[in-house]
Amino acid sequence: MTVSTVFKQSAIAGACMLFTAGTAFAWPQMTGDTRRSECVEALAMASAQFRSDTFSMRAPLPIAAAAMSRLVLSIGEEHIEAGNAQIADPEVFDKIAYPGDPNTLRNLYWQVTPQNGKRLIVAESAVGWRGDWYSYYLVDPSLPVETFLVDPQQAQTHGLRPVIQEVWRPLQLLQNSASGQLWAIDQNQEGSWDVYILDEAGMSPRCHIAFMPALTRAVLLVPKPVQRLATLLAEALGPGKDEGTLQPTARIAYEVEQAWANAAIRPWALKRELYNSRAEVDDGLKKWAMQGPAYRKAYRVLRRQYPKAVSSLTSYYRSTFHVSSRATRAMAIHSLDYVYRSYFVFHREPSVTILGWN
Repeated sequence: MTVSTVFKQSAIAGACMLFTAGTAFAWPQMTGDTRRSECVEALAMASAQFRSDTFSMRAPLPIAAAAMSRLVLSIGEEHIEAGNAQIADPEVFDKIAYPGDPNTLRNLYWQVTPQNGKRLIVAESAVGWRGDWYSYYLVDPSLPVETFLVDPQQAQTHGLRPVIQEVWRPLQLLQNSASGQLWAIDQNQEGSWDVYILDEAGMSPRCHIAFMPALTRAVLLVPKPVQRLATLLAEALGPGKDEGTLQPTARIAYEVEQAWANAAIRPWALKRELYNSRAEVDDGLKKWAMQGPAYRKAYRVLRRQYPKAVSSLTSYYRSTFHVSSRATRAMAIHSLDYVYRSYFVFHREPSVTILGWN
């Protein structure tokens, strides 16, 4: 590692400390039944998650040792695309594997002890590159499990309708340690959480926790020159048509959207290691530009726009986070470098290890 790299990393670490320690940023914000204990507890988790360096707000919940609730059906890692990712407390939920086609039903999570005259059932089915779908049912406790396991389609013929249907991320289900009350946090939106309570009324949202303004795309939070850079990078990436089951371009676009959200409101969270170095991405784009005049022009425009984006993002950070000019410029340089590299995956030769040396 070179001295310049060490210096750069130290500068970024220092900037991160200033951003998180001095943030006057008014996020997250909660609306709804803000005094309800579950909502207060969820907001505490949201605030801890927001101020952490976790890349995504969809990551596993940070449960404090003194929390009033415990997780009873949850995820243990952020990336759950492979499916079969839920962790069940056997005292609260039975996990029942479906012996047939996982595209119809992979697992059934069956509440052991019904509450408020209803049993909560979570049905998980395999779908595709993004993972599994999760649907939530509140049913009569007398309903036999065979209703789902003999033929999952029977649920529809019995008039069962999910209260929450086919979401990509399972709700994080919690139980109040004193009352046994079940409640849930829905993390299916990158920019917000919804808190559900299970009671006599069923399963209904009681409060909403937002991590940023409600916009169609997170990049709209940053200044116009940065948005222009995002457009140019997306054009260089391309639409990714007819890419089959794995959808590599769609995967990149999904990660890029998360990266822009962090760049706008949580720049200290842009720490995850990326596949390509800056030199590898620069070299890859130079080769990409050699494909023809239109590519060369696009590359030149992209190169000209980059410093404009750095300058405008520096100003945005200064006015938003109220920290020093030096720290905001260091963070702007780091954020744009990170997001820029997030758009591309260029082939690289694997390093060769000989006698323990790379």
